[in-house]
Amino acid sequence: MGYGVLVSATFQRFFNRLDDKTQGRIRDGLNELSEDPYRPRPGADIKKLENTQPTKQRVRVGSWRIIYHIDDDVSTVKVIEGFDRGRGYR
Repeated sequence: MGYGVLVSATFQRFFNRLDDKTQGRIRDGLNELSEDPYRPRPGADIKKLENTQPTKQRVRVGSWRIIYHIDDDVSTVKVIEGFDRGRGYR
């Protein structure tokens, strides 16, 4: 079935600042989410974030973290933000 991937303006600004190679890696990670945003696998190290409302997930792409929310009602992954792992989670 597959999921659509929507990105927030915040994520888009983050993404636009990255170099082409990093953008390609992150784009590949987002494509993995469109196939199955729940299942961790090579290329999509996925983890559920605790104490988030609505429930959020994160996918690791190299040293980058991408936070997203899954809306199963409309089969959509809503990408909220991305950041370098050194920044940590807020």
